[in-house]
Amino acid sequence: MSEAVKSQSADPPEEDLGKDVLKTTREAKASVFDKMHRILSRRMPTLELIHERFARTMRLQLFNMIRCRCEVDLHPPRIKPYSEFLGSFPERTNINIVNIKSLRGVACWIVDPAVIYLTIDNMFGGEGHLEPKIVPKEYTATELRIVRRFVDMVLAEYEKAWRQVYELKFDFVRSEGNFQFAKITGNDEMVLHCKFTIDINGRAGDVDFCVPFWVFEPLKATLFAQSVGFQWKPTPNGLAHWKAKCRRPRSRLLLSWLRRKWFWVIFCHLMLVKLYRLKFRIRSRPMLIGCQ
Repeated sequence: MSEAVKSQSADPPEEDLGKDVLKTTREAKASVFDKMHRILSRRMPTLELIHERFARTMRLQLFNMIRCRCEVDLHPPRIKPYSEFLGSFPERTNINIVNIKSLRGVACWIVDPAVIYLTIDNMFGGEGHLEPKIVPKEYTATELRIVRRFVDMVLAEYEKAWRQVYELKFDFVRSEGNFQFAKITGNDEMVLHCKFTIDINGRAGDVDFCVPFWVFEPLKATLFAQSVGFQWKPTPNGLAHWKAKCRRPRSRLLLSWLRRKWFWVIFCHLMLVKLYRLKFRIRSRPMLIGCQ
């Protein structure tokens, strides 16, 4: 009898067990929250470097497209819930859904209607000084073709900026005007939001890139790394390259020289100088008229 009483007194009461389980659950939730907060507040130096390269090339390509002074400003990439990302956009906007082949995920590029208006205005002879009239309407076939050309240029330049870190490939899927038909992930999922502000003749608009963060999970260590090793491709201008060329037959060596653009530039320049000198000599000769 005394042994049974001792065993009952040694066992902890059920209330204490419930308190311990609740305390452990709270500690686990707090640790997960702290870990997520650290991830959200950390910088991504590699991604910032990629975006700087993208802004430089995008500025040049956009100038070639609309023949107008353009500036591309960067914003720090942010990790946020998808519901918070949707809350920063109007109900109707231009949403371009793309498929990331190399990472097996879906992303979207959102082009501000102000950017579309300024691009179309400059391409059709305007100067872009008038304030854009943002009216929620359906785009015409001509406007959609210009938007598709703009998006293809953005995708190509973004792929080039990523090329030295990872071979990123985009595949255009479709274009939508409402987020109700362009949902790429759940509202509670975390997404990576990258914003670029394009300034055209003093008028600014945004181009946003949104991708679920789990898509970049294989590259998370690379994105948060302070320094990354870029893939270096040796250029064929070294001494060994020229030695190997000199060992070729003379016919092939001459053909390789003739294919170079600068060879023909120098050749044409020399011919023009020679013709100019010949013309100057002819003019400088005295004209003997009536001499027998």
